[in-house]
Amino acid sequence: MLTTDEVMAGTKVIMTHAQRQAFLKTSRLGEIFGVAHLLPEIEDVAHKVHEELVRMSLVRDRLRMNIFTFKTQIVLLAWLLYISSSE
Repeated sequence: MLTTDEVMAGTKVIMTHAQRQAFLKTSRLGEIFGVAHLLPEIEDVAHKVHEELVRMSLVRDRLRMNIFTFKTQIVLLAWLLYISSSE
């Protein structure tokens, strides 16, 4: 399912709004439709995409740390259950 900032481009490619604008800004298609000059500068779009990638990377790293912490807690819980059952 697409989010509100995504659009289908062709049959299998999903682009965000910023990616679609960057494509239309630089492609021949944008020139043919006469919209290339109306779109924001690519540097602005590239900067926003870079910021989003950095944010996603931070989220991924936090998620990995949370998974590691969760696995560690499960191991400690299993160990405590083992010790308490042997007494």
